[in-house]
Order: sequence, then C-alpha cells, then structure tokens
Amino acid sequence: KVPIGGISHKAVYEKYRKLTINYIYENGQKAHESYIDSSASVGKEYNIASPSITGYVPSIKTVELVMGDEDIE
Repeated sequence: KVPIGGISHKAVYEKYRKLTINYIYENGQKAHESYIDSSASVGKEYNIASPSITGYVPSIKTVELVMGDEDIE
C-alpha cells in the first residue's frame, strides 16, 4: 500500500499469458481466423465457442479451460 494524499492505495498485479486457438479442417487447412487473447489472465476460466462455418460441424463446440502459467496454442 502506498499512501497518496492521505489515502492508502493497493496495487494489484496480474499475470498474463497468450491464449491461441487455431481452427483447422481435418486436412490441416485453415478453417477460420484464429482466436487470440494476448492478455489471458492466469487462473481464469475461459469458454470460447467455436465459430460457425457453413456446411461443417466443429469437433469441439466450446473450448473450455483454465489459463495456466504458460502460453497455450
């Protein structure tokens, strides 16, 4: 806590990592732009819905994870 003008303030620091989800077809070709969050909070729960692509059904409808201490791709 740092007193400023007679008032105590508390600085809170969060740890951030990069979260990347790549959307690809079975043949390895890019299906959709990647989901990228360069400031994903460590320890936070994420639920990211897969994008809709006409004529296709995603193998994973919603990517669910808790952000770890390392970048995820």
